Amino acid sequence: MGSDFTINMNEYLPLRDLVFNTLRQAILKGELKPGERLMEIQLAEKLGVSRTPIREAIRKLELEGLVLMIPRRGAEVAKISHKSLQDVLEVRGALEELATDLACQRITEEQLLALQEAEKHFKKSWRPVRRWRLPKPMKLITISFIPLPETSV
Repeated sequence: MGSDFTINMNEYLPLRDLVFNTLRQAILKGELKPGERLMEIQLAEKLGVSRTPIREAIRKLELEGLVLMIPRRGAEVAKISHKSLQDVLEVRGALEELATDLACQRITEEQLLALQEAEKHFKKSWRPVRRWRLPKPMKLITISFIPLPETSV
């Protein structure tokens, strides 16, 4: 477990979520290799946290399919097949398409103006890079067009 991932304490999230995000990114970036055992004590020491948030993060990673719990052995990073990855990307693409469609149907005039402003800002600051990512403000604006269903208690 000689990887160089560290926890980002600048985020305003509960510790368990910071640990989860850190481990998730380490797995997705390949810093934690498929089949590598995830030992709570070593991870806790490496990230400077107690074992509890590590344990909670491992459980969440198991639910996402990124970690396998093996009886009498512990947790290890899941080996993701090409087919599994393709399936996940297909589902994600379909969900993003649905989210965009819903956003277009439900956008208000005010939100449309905010989106146009974000687009202008994006065009001014855009530079070609190897990997393109949607800036956080545009993600947040787009997501805000999709209201969650009202719940009554």
